Amino acid sequence: MKEADYERITYGLTLAAAQTLSRLNPGMTFIYVSGEGTDSSERGRVMWGAHQGPEENALLRLPLKAFMFRPGLIEPLDGFNRRRAPIE
Repeated sequence: MKEADYERITYGLTLAAAQTLSRLNPGMTFIYVSGEGTDSSERGRVMWGAHQGPEENALLRLPLKAFMFRPGLIEPLDGFNRRRAPIE
């Protein structure tokens, strides 16, 4: 995916939704699932990590309670197919 498209979809869409929700209910809790390797210093070398850091920072500036989760791995439950081979 091109970097501009990635930023528009991840940063733009998430922030627009969070801004709208914070305007409607400033006391709400917003939970954002980011990922291991996200760089909140906004100087990351990996494209997705470099974009998710500013996104997390922007969410934290909104008038709502924001929590960030950075899982290193999400393993599907039995019955769900993986897109990639499992990490062993």
